[in-house]
Amino acid sequence: MNCFKKRWLLGLITGCAAGFSMLAGATVLTFEGFSGKDARICDFTNTSGDTFGSRITSNGPMTYTGAGTQIIAFKRGNGWTPNVTLNWGNNTQPRFDFWDNWDGRGAVAQIESDAERSNVDLVFTPDAGYGVRINSFELDAWNDGGEMIVEWSVLSGMDLLASGTTYLSNSGERKIVQTGLNNQDISLGQPVTLGFKPRSGKVNYLAMDNLDFDQFNDPALMKLSIMSFNVWTVEDTGAGVNKIVDIVRQSGADIVGFQELSNASAVAGALGWFVLSQSSSDVQIISRYPIIAESSASIPYKGAKIRVAAETDVWLFNCHLPAYPYQPEDLRDGKLARNEAAVIAAALAARGSQVAALTNEIIASGVINHYPTFVTGDFNEPSHLDWTQATADATPRDYDLAVNWPASSSMVAAGFTDSFRSVRGNPVSVPGYTWTPGAPPPQIDADEVLDRIDFVYAAGPQLSLQSSYNIGYTVTNTHTDIAIADYPSDHRAVLSTFYIPLLGKPLKESGQTTLTFEGKDRNKRMPIHWGSGVSTNEPGIKTVKEGTPHITLTWSTSADCKWEFYNDDEWSGAQMDNFEEGKTFDLLFTPADGYGVRVSSFVFDDYVNWYGGNRFNWALLEDNANGTVITSQTGVLTKDGEKKLISTGMFTPHYGPVLLRITGGVDPDSVSNSDQALDNIVFSESQVPCLRTLILLK
Repeated sequence: MNCFKKRWLLGLITGCAAGFSMLAGATVLTFEGFSGKDARICDFTNTSGDTFGSRITSNGPMTYTGAGTQIIAFKRGNGWTPNVTLNWGNNTQPRFDFWDNWDGRGAVAQIESDAERSNVDLVFTPDAGYGVRINSFELDAWNDGGEMIVEWSVLSGMDLLASGTTYLSNSGERKIVQTGLNNQDISLGQPVTLGFKPRSGKVNYLAMDNLDFDQFNDPALMKLSIMSFNVWTVEDTGAGVNKIVDIVRQSGADIVGFQELSNASAVAGALGWFVLSQSSSDVQIISRYPIIAESSASIPYKGAKIRVAAETDVWLFNCHLPAYPYQPEDLRDGKLARNEAAVIAAALAARGSQVAALTNEIIASGVINHYPTFVTGDFNEPSHLDWTQATADATPRDYDLAVNWPASSSMVAAGFTDSFRSVRGNPVSVPGYTWTPGAPPPQIDADEVLDRIDFVYAAGPQLSLQSSYNIGYTVTNTHTDIAIADYPSDHRAVLSTFYIPLLGKPLKESGQTTLTFEGKDRNKRMPIHWGSGVSTNEPGIKTVKEGTPHITLTWSTSADCKWEFYNDDEWSGAQMDNFEEGKTFDLLFTPADGYGVRVSSFVFDDYVNWYGGNRFNWALLEDNANGTVITSQTGVLTKDGEKKLISTGMFTPHYGPVLLRITGGVDPDSVSNSDQALDNIVFSESQVPCLRTLILLK
C-alpha cells in the first residue's frame, strides 16, 4: 500500500485442490540463553544424556547438565528434529564454545581453532530411515579479527555434499551461507559432518550462528522458500538496493515476488540470481534458479516458469492489487456502512475484475495438476480467514466485523491455500499483520489500521508446507518472526517454505573437480589445456571421488587478452588480463565420448584497492560460442575487492562440450583492466546413462 496508483499482475496460473500436507523436521539453533562465554558446547547434555541440540521436539528452555543452566536456543520449528543427534567434538582444540554477546550481536557458537587452523567439525547422526539436511548457517567475524577466509564443507562419509569459501571483512561482518542441498543429495541413516577451516585472520575471532537443519524420510522431496516483499521506497538509493539484497540473503528465500520495485535486475545481479523483469511495472520476480519460460496469457505482467532441479519446474506469479479505496480505513473513517454486504460490494468494485480474471486463468490453464504453483503479492485487501466473528469480538476496534473478503475467498475457491494461515491457524492469537510495521518503521499512527494483506498462496501436486513467517523490524516484534535491523519497508515480508516432489532421478556423478589455482606461479600464462584429465589432487586443483579424468579444458580469449595464474596474499585465481568491455574469456569443457560435463559454480573475484562497481556477463553454452545458451546472467560487483559466488543453475550434465564465457562489462577503472579473476571453478563428469545401464547388466 502507498500513495500512488497500484498495478495488477495477472497470469497463467496452475494449481490443484486447496490444502496441502505439513512436513515435520526443522530446527534452527540460535545459541541463546547461555549467560557467559567460553563454555564448551560438548559439555552440555540434557537429562536423557543427549548433547546440546540433539532430538529437539519444541522450543526451549531446556536444562543441560554439566553446566547447570537453561538454554533457550531453538526456534522456527515445525515438527522439529527428534530423530537427529549432534556431536560437538571433545574438550581439546579445536572446538565450539558458547558465547553470549558476540561483538554486540548476540549469542553464537564460537569456533575455537588452533594455530594450525584445523578443521572444526559438528556431526549430525539421524536415526535409521531418516536423513539430515543442513540448510544454512551464519558466519560472524569479531571486529578487528583481520580479513577472514573460511572454508566450509558438508560431508557424508567420504562423499563431499557441498562446500564453499566465505570471506569476512576486518570490520566485524556476518554472512549467511546457504548450502544448496536437497534431499536427494543425502543417504538415509548416514551421519553428516559440517566442518569449518579458517584460512586467514586471527585465531578464535570466528563464530557460527542460526544453524538451520532438517530431518526427512523421503529423499524425493526438495525444500523451496518463497518470499513476497513490498519494498516501498527503499530502492530510491544505492544503499536501499543493498539493503534489499541483504534482506533476501538473510531470509534464505529461493524465489522472491517483489512489489514496488522497479530495478529488479540490480538486486538479481548483486545476488547472482535470475530475473523476470517487467519493463513498465513495479511487480518483479527474481530466482536463485533459472527462469526458463514466461506465461503466454494476454495480461500486463507475466509469470515465471522456474527450473529448480533436473526435470522439476515450478510457476510463480506476482500481483499488486489496487490500494484505494481501502475498505478497512473506510470502515474506520465512517465512509462505509458497517455491514458485510457493503464491505464486500466495495471490495469487488475496487478489485473484483482483476480477481475474476485471475481465477478464470486458473480454471482455463489446463495445467492445474502438473506444477507446484505460487502466487505472491500485496493484495491490499485482508483475508476472510482473519476477519472472523472471533477476531471481531477480540479486537478493541469498534469497526471490526466478520467479512468474507472476496479476493482471498476467490483464491481459495481456485485451489490455492494461504500458506501463513495454514500453519499459523489462530488469527486471534497470531494476527500476522503485514500492514504495517510503521512508515517508516517503527512509527505507527495511533489510529493506524493494521491488517494482513501480503500473501504467499500455493497449490500443486504433492505440495507440502513446512513453515511460514513474517519478516520485519527488530523493535516492533509483535507480528514479526524474523527480525532484521533497520528494516526499511512499510510492509512486512512473508516467507513460506515448502517441500516439492523432485521428478528427475538423482544425478549420480562419478567425480568432481575444483580449480583453486593455489600454489601456481604468479603472472604466468595459463597453459591452454591446464586442468585437463585430473583424477587426484595437485597444486591448484582439488578433486572429489574420481575427479574428472574424462574432461579436457581449453583456455582462450579475445585478441590482446590472456588468462594468467596469479597468487599473492589477496588472490589465488585465474586473472583475466585486459578485461575490457566486450572482451571475452572462454573456458571450454570437453568430455570424452560416453561422458557428460556439468559446470555448477565459480567465484568472480575483484582485486582489492582498485575499483568497485564492475559489471560482467557470463554464460554457459552448449558445444561452442554459437551453441544453445544453457544459462546466462549479468553480474554486478557493488564494492571494491568483492568476491561473488556464481551458482550457474546447471542441474544436469551436457553430453558434449560446454563453454563458460565471461564477457567484460562496464569497468570504472580506466587505468588497469586486469584486476578481475575467476576462482574455485567447480565442474563434474557423468557417464552417459545408457552406457551406465550396459555396465550394470554386464
